[in-house]
Amino acid sequence: FIDALPAYEAHFYDEIEQLRNQKQSTKSIRSHLQSTKSKKFLLQCKQNSVTVTGACIAASCIAFGQLIKSSIADDVKVLMIPVEIMVNMRRYTQQNSLYQAYPGVAAVHLPLTVKLPLVENPREHFWYLAKQCTDDINNKIISGYPLEYMSTEVAQEIHSTPNTGKSPYVLCITNMSTVDGIVKPNQRARFQLKEFPAMTQIGIDDMPIFYVGILSMAQELHLDIGHCQRYTSQSTAAKFSWNVMSMLQNYSNL
Repeated sequence: FIDALPAYEAHFYDEIEQLRNQKQSTKSIRSHLQSTKSKKFLLQCKQNSVTVTGACIAASCIAFGQLIKSSIADDVKVLMIPVEIMVNMRRYTQQNSLYQAYPGVAAVHLPLTVKLPLVENPREHFWYLAKQCTDDINNKIISGYPLEYMSTEVAQEIHSTPNTGKSPYVLCITNMSTVDGIVKPNQRARFQLKEFPAMTQIGIDDMPIFYVGILSMAQELHLDIGHCQRYTSQSTAAKFSWNVMSMLQNYSNL
């Protein structure tokens, strides 16, 4: 097997060196599935016992592998992709109605390592991989692991100096769920949420390569993919975003 971060940095060495002196800024690419395709995709997820988060993790990992597969040796069979999931802390505060009035998520980290098989057509493994991610996340959440992780690993990070260079967690996934769900049914005739920017800031040190923000609005699935312009080019990020969305589009048609 090979780890994702060194594999990415070897493949994009020239690009990373060329961008090193660029001004620090975060760029974001917004894509979405139209309502009909979103409904079909949600149906496929349900039929395969997969969450939207699990499916988007699988699509993001396969898309990441597609970016760098051409420079990985043929005898390497598995790409190890550490992913950091931002879990909605409101699941732990259901008793407090105050938190239910706000969209978004709290920063509760859930680390996950996805083992991506480097086969000729990784898309054939999509639903298997998505189910694996779904089960791993659910099992960790049920066990209370996010709170344990927050009180140990995260507490230590707060008082430590950030590591130099990219985080080994090359992908950060956040699912904000249905953001226009905060509009009460009796208000929807007079008020609609038209935009919801998923803002993020990605630097070079101790940060992911790609941030993937998932949200649903007006019955459409939206993805915001952020990257650091001092590390990743717009064309590379656009290719990654296109690979992710085309995969979700394809699987909404099955």
